[in-house]
Amino acid sequence: MPATDLRRARVAFLLVPLAVLGLLILTFTAFQLRIRAQIREYEALARARKEPLMLKALAAAQYTAIPDHENVAVPLLALWEKEHPEYWRAFRQGSRKLPEKPDDPSIPFPKVNDRVEADSGEASAESHQPLVSHVAARSDNREAVREALRRPRCRFPVRVTDGLFALLPHLARLKRDATEFRAEAWVATGRGDVETSARAIRDCAHVGHLLREDPILIGQLVRIACYSMCLSDVERLLSRLPPSETQLGELRAMTEGLSALDGYCRSMLFERSTGLGAFEMPPGAL
Repeated sequence: MPATDLRRARVAFLLVPLAVLGLLILTFTAFQLRIRAQIREYEALARARKEPLMLKALAAAQYTAIPDHENVAVPLLALWEKEHPEYWRAFRQGSRKLPEKPDDPSIPFPKVNDRVEADSGEASAESHQPLVSHVAARSDNREAVREALRRPRCRFPVRVTDGLFALLPHLARLKRDATEFRAEAWVATGRGDVETSARAIRDCAHVGHLLREDPILIGQLVRIACYSMCLSDVERLLSRLPPSETQLGELRAMTEGLSALDGYCRSMLFERSTGLGAFEMPPGAL
């Protein structure tokens, strides 16, 4: 091969990869510019809707402080603190790390087979006596929770600006309190007490309503879990006992208020703000 052709072949051999690389770089750059333009459009749309984009703005818009005398969380935390003082005191004071806390004892609902037998009227007294005893022993606690639920609003001391690192121990405890009301409804239904059962179901729903304005997705999921318990217990009550017309109307009104569709958009605003906030975190925090 002549020397000229050899040089041309070498040049072509070098230029082709460079051309491919340049094309890839241009494609990637164009893609990035298009994505950035779309992000700016979405940000402008969010601002036009007055939606918060960052966690500080979200906390200021959706998780503002409320007066203690209106806040359900204040008496609830005081009640929980009687059982685990150090743990709930640390949470109430805004600590970023909570001390160890023993697990709460499980509520002794009958096992599935025993529950089916109970619903058919064939269960032995021994199968549901532990739950009856538990409900009786926790009567004062439930009444204290009911008294707290009289307050009109709810805001727990959550550091929303911590994003993914926010401590949320109150969610598990709220679900526990809702389950305590469910246990009361279960026992009342078993002994034919429609009024007590219906009241306990409504109280379970009220616990779920406390999370109506919660900006965090897991809070909305706990709200849905409380509503699910209510619907299941209404079904159980109506399949066993005939409520009065007034009681039926109250249950109907309660079930019609168990929609959580508003919580999806609210929690997605938090998820978006958390994602954007991750880009501002130092590498060590990540």
